[in-house]
Amino acid sequence: MLPMIPWIFLFFPAVFYCHGQKETTWEKVKERDGIEVFQKKIGEDVAFRGVGILTGECDKFIEVLHDPSTWSSWVENLKSGEMIEKKSDSHFIFRQLIGTPFPMKDREAVFQSIVSRKNRNIAMVDMKSVNHPSVKRSDKWIRLEIIHSRYKIEEIGKGRLRVTFENLSKSSGAVPNFLSNWASLSYPVTLLRGIERELQKTRKK
Repeated sequence: MLPMIPWIFLFFPAVFYCHGQKETTWEKVKERDGIEVFQKKIGEDVAFRGVGILTGECDKFIEVLHDPSTWSSWVENLKSGEMIEKKSDSHFIFRQLIGTPFPMKDREAVFQSIVSRKNRNIAMVDMKSVNHPSVKRSDKWIRLEIIHSRYKIEEIGKGRLRVTFENLSKSSGAVPNFLSNWASLSYPVTLLRGIERELQKTRKK
């Protein structure tokens, strides 16, 4: 595992809202460990996408996403994480604190996650930043803005999933361009394969 990680984006994976900007197409920029990585300019920001075939089951994949006890296994540089509120069986509020290299401040994310299904074989998990009365802003860290993030989870056979993860976030604060670019290219790979490893653990229990 690399010593410096893509803490800028966290674990949130779709379609992004372009805020009136001209739609652009996804450009493939990398393929590693069976994960294809794409990026796309949206206004002044860059979104990224990771697509891969994983071994696992859809419901278990969603369980891992929403289980803070597993996050330390696949969210790199996670300092802490918790569920703030469960609004329903398909709507959750979470908080994560992600460590960053000195002298930058750590990043905090407070976000909702909403699960939906297009049909029996395709599930969506949509995430974005929200405010919550139980989490006050602090000068100790910088609040990350997740504009939109999505996991599209397609069952393509027994125990096989095609997962598409897309993310558009603003890290806030001073972030070197080379670090931001490196993170966006590497994170979809480490994220999806990390979740897959966690899925393998659940199958052995």
